[in-house]
Parts: sequence; C-alpha cells; structure tokens
Amino acid sequence: MTNLGARIFEVGPVESIARAVDTGGPLLFPDLKSPNGTRSIVLDHTGADPTRGWQVYYGHPADSDASCLVTHTPNTRKFTDCNKRTLAPEQLALPTDVRPIVENRKTLYIDLRGSR
Repeated sequence: MTNLGARIFEVGPVESIARAVDTGGPLLFPDLKSPNGTRSIVLDHTGADPTRGWQVYYGHPADSDASCLVTHTPNTRKFTDCNKRTLAPEQLALPTDVRPIVENRKTLYIDLRGSR
C-alpha cells in the first residue's frame, strides 16, 4: 500500500484487498485523513465481485463524534468504540468527503479529495 500524496491513497490490487477483507474483516486506516487520528478511515467490502461493493466509513460511531475512535477486532467484522460498545461497520459514520475508487478493475484507491 502506498500513499500517492494527501489526496488519493492507493490501497492495492482490488482482488487481493477484497480477499483480505473477506478473511480478516474491514481494514482500519488510522490517521489516513488527519495526523491526530480523528479522521481514521475504515474500508469495507461486501459481495462476490471484487470491483464492486466497496464502502468507506470514518473510524468512529455514527452516533458519536470523531473523538470516539474505534478499534477493530481482528478477523471479524466487529469494532469496539470508546464506550466499549461492539459495532458492525454499518454503524460507523458515513463520510461525505471520502470514497473508494476502483481503477481499470485492477487497483483500489481511497479518494480523500472531497465530494465529487
């Protein structure tokens, strides 16, 4: 995985990243959007097609602010928040300024540039 500047983050080959999420759960990228971790990003994938079904979330619950960061329980689809609640990815905050991009059905990126 490489960082192509502060605006677009290359996650990697879409098929291998989809397999990684399928076996290990959603990927948590702390500090991807900000150096203090308040804009951590969670990358999730559902479905059989590795080029579709990607979703990003912020690394905090939808019903809390960014100071309530989550931690991922390895090899599951579960997260624990600052109040010790267990959450599914769908319970995390949806971003308005971050989105996944699959380029040429091969490479997965996270676009940090804002709404498009």
